[in-house]
Amino acid sequence: MPLSQLVAALHLVDVGERNRRHPRTFEVPTAEELDAVGVGDLVKLIWEVGATGLSERMWVRVTATVGSRFTGVLDNDPVALEGLLHADQVVKFTRNNICQIWVD
Repeated sequence: MPLSQLVAALHLVDVGERNRRHPRTFEVPTAEELDAVGVGDLVKLIWEVGATGLSERMWVRVTATVGSRFTGVLDNDPVALEGLLHADQVVKFTRNNICQIWVD
């Protein structure tokens, strides 16, 4: 598949939906944990490329919050999705995309 088609098919996973389908094997943060996410926090998101089977979980540092919407920057370069995403790339997402929250 050409790179332009891969980029067009790239999307963030709705982890809430995945948790509803597989509650015992796919855990997500609680509502209280998500409510506490703020600027500077690290959260993990999952990207998938359409039906190709390509996916990657990556850490994002939150740079802004407005209600349930967030903006952040990728904290590292991808391995599986190399060439589709890159470190420091700006990402917009919602609480439904957060699969993990970094806890010190």
